[in-house]
Amino acid sequence: MSMLFSRTSLGVEINPSGVAFALLGGSAAAPRLERVAYAPLTPGCLRVSLREANILDPQSFSDTVRNAHNLLIHSGTRLSVTLPDTVGRIMMLDVEGRFKSRAEGLDIIRWKLKKNIPFDIADTHLDYQQLSMRENGDMALMVALVSRTVIVQYEELLMAAGFTPARIDFNSFNLYRAFENRLAPQDDVTLITFYDSTLSIMVFADSLLEFQRVKELSGSSGVDSRVYMEINSSLKVYHDRFPDRK
Repeated sequence: MSMLFSRTSLGVEINPSGVAFALLGGSAAAPRLERVAYAPLTPGCLRVSLREANILDPQSFSDTVRNAHNLLIHSGTRLSVTLPDTVGRIMMLDVEGRFKSRAEGLDIIRWKLKKNIPFDIADTHLDYQQLSMRENGDMALMVALVSRTVIVQYEELLMAAGFTPARIDFNSFNLYRAFENRLAPQDDVTLITFYDSTLSIMVFADSLLEFQRVKELSGSSGVDSRVYMEINSSLKVYHDRFPDRK
């Protein structure tokens, strides 16, 4: 009887090699993978870039998205979208004082990052989350940013293909959500993932994200010495910044 009230959700992963759909059923507490479908993109159709539009052949991209969706045999069009981490930037930032409003917070963050953002500050879609307050009164923030040129193209082409991109996020955060229930009971934990040649390291202290690093390692496999060295380097940076942590 409960199946009558179960809801399905539709997700899509997009990367230069292809488009993969996943249909989830069940409940939020016990999700169930119903079906998956995949269609490859033509070589050169999509190139990941921080500054420039990623999709170089819009018609081929739209056709591939529709073909992959047709293979799923599902009529839903509301999508959760996951994109490679390298389409944007994720960073940890300490800011003095408190924000009077979210709008003020965004303005202050843009001002602080204007010399470090690798694209035009006026062309930036930016969001942040306050993680904690430091002992000195500074706010510890997690900041995510992406070029509007990049993200708007994905949104517009998905809509042109007949879909509603209700949520767009980076691969590393969606991988985290897959393990979230197991990680939640632990106060101090490190999550290391290596997916599609991208290494992601998240360190949680007192159940809060305290350190995060994403590194693109094209041409590497998960057992390469390069991956091992990057993990060691990242954890050393974390230890140097927070020497009292485990």
